[in-house]
Amino acid sequence: LKYIDASPSPYHACATAAAELEAAGFQRLSEVDAWDANVAGNFYVIRGGSLVAWMLQDHHRPWVGFRVLGAHTDSPNLRVKPRPDTGLAGCRQLGMQVYGGVLLNSWLDRDLGLSGRVQVKDGDAFREVLFHIDRPVMKVPQLAIHLDREIHTKGLLLNKQTHMMPIWGLGEPDERGFREW
Repeated sequence: LKYIDASPSPYHACATAAAELEAAGFQRLSEVDAWDANVAGNFYVIRGGSLVAWMLQDHHRPWVGFRVLGAHTDSPNLRVKPRPDTGLAGCRQLGMQVYGGVLLNSWLDRDLGLSGRVQVKDGDAFREVLFHIDRPVMKVPQLAIHLDREIHTKGLLLNKQTHMMPIWGLGEPDERGFREW
């Protein structure tokens, strides 16, 4: 459960796994560097929300092959769009992209936090920063039942693009509002 709590996004899951691997003696390698395939050791690489780790022993020979174990770090979620600031009727909303096999109705009227990665300017360069806001900052509201006259005959019908934009504040949309926050 500590691993799950520390891993609210695929990027956090990889960082958490990497910390555990390093504590167990694994060394991180860069994809862009040449690797010496004849050096024994425990290694890993990370690309985005993916991590691959392996152990290479002294007696290993390339023709013997490898044993591979895999898992994935992602789960159905709502992802903030690159230009998310939008809104209507005095509510600030965020444009979201639905990812994976989401049961849309399960996201309605829930307090939502936020986690992931961002690129921040550091002098003349950019660096990746993981963040986790573990408190309610937004909510996808459900339409009041008396405003949806067909819900009893047709059921709850949600559009991924128009109905899954959480409210995160009051006021007029500002194209830099969310980024500055």
